[in-house]
Amino acid sequence: MFSRFWLTHCEYIIERLDGWDYDIGSNEINRIVATGEADLLALLRGRGVAPERFTYPWDADFPA
Repeated sequence: MFSRFWLTHCEYIIERLDGWDYDIGSNEINRIVATGEADLLALLRGRGVAPERFTYPWDADFPA
């Protein structure tokens, strides 16, 4: 099975994170496409991001 994952690095304005329109004025810094889970894990680890740090959107305080 073929999977594709988009990794997007965005910057947000901290004063708007508590509101409904948290993404107004946000900037997309970079977008990378990982083709498969092995590629995704390699990209995350290459950027110093441990996959264990991720959680489900409904358990996160950050915009999903």
